[in-house]
Amino acid sequence: MKKLVYFLLVGMLTACQDGFLDRQPYDSLSSENAWISDDNATIAINGIYNAMNSDDNLAGYFYIFTNIGPDGYGYFRDESIQRGLSTNRTGLYLNTYKGLYRVIKYTNDAIANLTDNTHLTPELASQLLGEAKFMRGLSYFYLWQLYGGVIILDQPLDPADTYLPRNSAEEVRDFVIADFQDAIERLPVVRTGGDIGRITKGAAITMLGKTYLYSEQWSEAAAQLKQLLSPPYAYGLFADYAGLFTDQHENNEEIVFSLQSVMQNNLGSYYDRWYGGRSIRSYGESFSQPSWTTVFSYTHQDGSPIDPAGMPAEADYADEVAYGADLIDWYVNEFADADVRAHGNIIIPGYTIVGNENLTYKVNWPYTAHANDEIPAYRIEFSSYALFSWRKMIMTGDANTLRSDSPIDVPLIRFADVLLMYAEAVNEAGGPVNEAYQAVQRIRERAGVAPLEGNLGKEQLRQAIRLERLKEFAGEGQLFFDVRRWRTAHTGDPIFGLNGMLLDFRGQPLYQRVFTEKDYLWPIPQQEIDINNSLTQNPGWE
Repeated sequence: MKKLVYFLLVGMLTACQDGFLDRQPYDSLSSENAWISDDNATIAINGIYNAMNSDDNLAGYFYIFTNIGPDGYGYFRDESIQRGLSTNRTGLYLNTYKGLYRVIKYTNDAIANLTDNTHLTPELASQLLGEAKFMRGLSYFYLWQLYGGVIILDQPLDPADTYLPRNSAEEVRDFVIADFQDAIERLPVVRTGGDIGRITKGAAITMLGKTYLYSEQWSEAAAQLKQLLSPPYAYGLFADYAGLFTDQHENNEEIVFSLQSVMQNNLGSYYDRWYGGRSIRSYGESFSQPSWTTVFSYTHQDGSPIDPAGMPAEADYADEVAYGADLIDWYVNEFADADVRAHGNIIIPGYTIVGNENLTYKVNWPYTAHANDEIPAYRIEFSSYALFSWRKMIMTGDANTLRSDSPIDVPLIRFADVLLMYAEAVNEAGGPVNEAYQAVQRIRERAGVAPLEGNLGKEQLRQAIRLERLKEFAGEGQLFFDVRRWRTAHTGDPIFGLNGMLLDFRGQPLYQRVFTEKDYLWPIPQQEIDINNSLTQNPGWE
């Protein structure tokens, strides 16, 4: 399959193998020449795609959002944030802020040079301008969600702009909406050939709908998202849920927009390193594990719960190995007929995965007792504490265990999200009408689980949609934003609260999570305030 590939270095733009950059290989491209021809301008925009695809930008953030959301956790990595111990100088807050503004800088340069450019074919110039507006809007969308009000820059950076005050959160939201609206007018419905993977009109409509949804403008959100359910749009749910997150089925009908990857250093994703253990690749670090909440959100296919109350109790065993054997058997039996997303997202204890060198590994415990079995135990870092491990975004049967990057694309927008956002917007705007039910049922049908019960009230359907989001998007960094916009994160809600004890695979305490009212906004990095005293700090982070 043709893939889009992009690469950006400060002061030069370089075309790479494969995909829509294989038209003409450039060793370098000066900024003066970037906007004087169609090919050069296209390469310049490709460089901005790659800026989003770097590990310190969108492609690298979502495993962190998983770790600090309800769907996952990280032992050692991101733990200070989960425990409520971060400060306004914590590196994640600064790196995220700088990474998003870096893309904004590039897009502002592009927008200024593409506007009224007589050197370019008008249709192409307009499309590239739409792509730049989308990428700028997307960057400001995440700044708005993470920090609230931030500085709005809408033109190439002037040194004086370093000292501007923050705009309000409402002004940032309105700026995001305007960028997505402009992008919609300029972008095509579909991409073909070597342009597959570039931003489309559907991606911009989805993000506009999501912006309205996050602002609780339910009717506006529903109106935008509804467009994508019928022609000229041909989105659908890919039949094989687990196959969505492999490199064999990229750019299928469910993918509205993804960050494209190839197996080449600095051009791929890091997810199988962050999500995978050492049995997947030499550098597999298991930085993220699925949470107890996620694992037990899944049901049997008939819709009945998988109840951990029946799990063997460690206190009843004198021998750890005997306890582990019975515990593994319990998981195997209970999850045998589970929602297919349970096995698509997670390597459930007792189940297998094909790891490095095409060897089959089994998630077993304790690891040391089974490391040399005929089917060796899957090695998870921090295996004393963790047994749940992500299957999603993991390369399987990979002989190249020393590689740095993974070729699996990072899906930012899926049609499943369109359906569940549409269901949420419709339910919030007008209650549990048939359109909301139908959207949820499409998701559940693909998952192989029974339909929702009929005659649910508005609150009951609201909860059902939220649970569906957890099961559908576990490990994709979405739930962190969901529980913040739902204002459940600071509560002790056993599913959607981020205040409570994390449990391991045995149901034993790991550590206490802490999320307070101040955590609904990240701090403006103190390092930025030190430079610009016009900036004010978010409440509670002074």
